[in-house]
Amino acid sequence: MLCDRARAAVVAALVVVATKVQAQSVGGVLVDSTSTPASFVLVTLVTTGQTVLSDPRGQFRFGSVPAGEHLVRVRQIGFLPVERRLVARAPEPALRDTIHLRRIPVRIAAVSVTPGVDCTNTGFANAGSEALAELFEQLGMNAQRWALMAESDSLAVPYRRVTDRYAPDQSLVASVVDTVQIAPRRNTGYPPGGLLSRASDGRFSLRIPSIADIVDPAFQGSHCFRYAQQEQADGIAAHKIDFEPALGVAGVDTKGAVWLDVASLVLTRAEFSFTGVGRPRRDLSWFAPHVVVRYRVDASGRPRMTHSEMTQSLQQVVYGGAPIARTVMTYRPLATP
Repeated sequence: MLCDRARAAVVAALVVVATKVQAQSVGGVLVDSTSTPASFVLVTLVTTGQTVLSDPRGQFRFGSVPAGEHLVRVRQIGFLPVERRLVARAPEPALRDTIHLRRIPVRIAAVSVTPGVDCTNTGFANAGSEALAELFEQLGMNAQRWALMAESDSLAVPYRRVTDRYAPDQSLVASVVDTVQIAPRRNTGYPPGGLLSRASDGRFSLRIPSIADIVDPAFQGSHCFRYAQQEQADGIAAHKIDFEPALGVAGVDTKGAVWLDVASLVLTRAEFSFTGVGRPRRDLSWFAPHVVVRYRVDASGRPRMTHSEMTQSLQQVVYGGAPIARTVMTYRPLATP
């Protein structure tokens, strides 16, 4: 009996110790050179590969980590990357460790552009120069931040949708306004050449790509990225980066461009159009949509979509007794939480 009790006591003690170890966490506060909290920053716990975003107060925390030191990697758009070893501690209201971020020197000025080259070298790794590699890295961080926010549902907000329908002579036939709730699509893996699919009931579905797709390994492995030029985009000086599917990608895929603010390197605009659709088909009522999305960062540092417009050419469609050749759907957020 005593042996059983002693054994039980040892087991209980081990459980308590294990619980204490599991209850420890790694965290800190991120600030810029003016000691302003750095929000929505990518922070990775290197030992596990887990990545989180800092909150509006610049705080981040990884829970249930083993005792000892842990390496964290901090990456923020427009700032130099930082690596820091932090000690795991029992959770406490005030985070002790402060990490300072320094702005990256914007050195992307003169870049030679080689137009008309077939897409064979895919991904960011084939940037061609240190300056372009740096720019593509900033694009990747923008895309990863949107992907993480989509996973957390923090981008789901109500939108005002305006649907304008145009006749073959481009006259406006009808305009309908309604409200829709849009939650960003969680990453289910990008399907190269497979954006158009057909269900068992015969209906076609077109997967609209998003900025988060750009960091998907399948997208990286099937698309080339090229620096286009520096230009004005929506009144902002921006670096334009084009992308297109590789030569071997068959089926319906996407090509387009993204724009990064020259001063901050934050994403401001993205455009997606579709490749491999070919001529209009009799079994489809629509053809080749074109998507334009505009972004901004609000006062809290949170990135937001401010405008989305999808233009779609139509065939064999009648609305209210009138033939329709084109529809344009515009989305704008109703409120900013």
